[in-house]
Amino acid sequence: MSPLRILQLAAEVTPFAKTGGLGDVVAGLSRFLDRTGHDVRIFLPYYPQLAAQGDRYVPVDFIRDVPVQLGPHRLTYTARTTPLPGSEVDVYFIDCPPLFGRGGIYHGDRDDSVRFALLTVAAFECAQRMGWSPDV
Repeated sequence: MSPLRILQLAAEVTPFAKTGGLGDVVAGLSRFLDRTGHDVRIFLPYYPQLAAQGDRYVPVDFIRDVPVQLGPHRLTYTARTTPLPGSEVDVYFIDCPPLFGRGGIYHGDRDDSVRFALLTVAAFECAQRMGWSPDV
């Protein structure tokens, strides 16, 4: 079987953001798939606790201040990246302070649908800008 290009989209990934087991599963599965030869890329919101860590998360030069229209919401985002520890997997963080700049991961607010819609749209737009087309 030829290697697959796999886009992982998640609200949490250990060690960057974790509230329960989901973060562990995404990180572990991504490492396993990477070790078996697949091209895995993870997309995650850029939460405030990550921003506090300074230069660890490098902005992607060609994915800065990208405009997105989601219904009545006009937003911009920038992609940042760092490797998933213990692997060759690149993790991309979607930096959109109006949506992800608040503390915590899940809020249960009315705008959670907009937050995670932006994450989804941004992940696929980033893949297009990278010239990378996921199989899964």
